[in-house]
Amino acid sequence: MRLAHRSQTLEKLLEVSLLLYTLTDLANTVSCQNPVFPPVALWVTVGLAVCLLGLLIALAVVCRRKIQESCEEMRAEEEAKELEEAKELEEAKELEEAKSAATPLKS
Repeated sequence: MRLAHRSQTLEKLLEVSLLLYTLTDLANTVSCQNPVFPPVALWVTVGLAVCLLGLLIALAVVCRRKIQESCEEMRAEEEAKELEEAKELEEAKELEEAKSAATPLKS
């Protein structure tokens, strides 16, 4: 009985060692090959990088224009506000002068 058990164990060990030998031989075969990066994949990668760079530049240009437009609008609003305030002050001054001209002087 022990002899049968030992022979089965030896058979299993031989199977495992044969499998390991096959796997290591296969790994050596695969690793010894020179992996070559396909030229098509290289050109696709370069093309995509160039497209991405172009899109980033276009985005920067559009954002810069929007910021400039926003700044110009803010300046125009500030100038309009200043003109309105100046008009109000001038009207208040004219009203004050008119009031002072209309009141008789007391002596």
